[in-house]
Amino acid sequence: MIIADESDAASVFTLVPENDSDKVPRFLVPLTYGSLGFSILPFVFALINISNAPAYSVPIVVAFVFTTPFHIASLFVAWQHARGLDPTLPFVPTSIKTICYTWWLFILWVSSSAVCICGSRIFQAQYSQCRNVGVDGMGKCDVPLERTLVTFAISTALSGVETMIIGLIIWVCWRNRPKKVVPETEMVERASPKVLGV
Repeated sequence: MIIADESDAASVFTLVPENDSDKVPRFLVPLTYGSLGFSILPFVFALINISNAPAYSVPIVVAFVFTTPFHIASLFVAWQHARGLDPTLPFVPTSIKTICYTWWLFILWVSSSAVCICGSRIFQAQYSQCRNVGVDGMGKCDVPLERTLVTFAISTALSGVETMIIGLIIWVCWRNRPKKVVPETEMVERASPKVLGV
């Protein structure tokens, strides 16, 4: 009777696998800082314009409010990982739950960008009409209207950049998803010797 000892082959599977779920994906930290930077200014402009254009300002405020916890959690987990500390937050950037949440943030920022584009076009038309009236000598342009147009134009551009950064974060986290770990029962089965013949 010949017994094939597969202990050498099984030793490959009995090694302790690296815990990919504890990893912080490469480029996540700079992308998160970039996302935070490009989302602050549209948020500030939305707060400025919320009194005279609430319908076009609220979506950016909502998107910023829901994106900020993701920024804080990502940077805090990365800070702990860099110092070799055990994570204290139930937040894993590469988990399916987090990636789904990031997709929702992506949709929020796409919607905010679309709303900003609509607001920019409406205020552009109002500003052009105001200037034409001013040229005819029948009135002057409202200065806050010009300011609102500029802030909406800048918010549109920055919201578009923010949307692209969120998309890159999704791609980075998706590529660094945890790898499948071989179950312990399967490792035991592979380690057990097999009878080849007599």
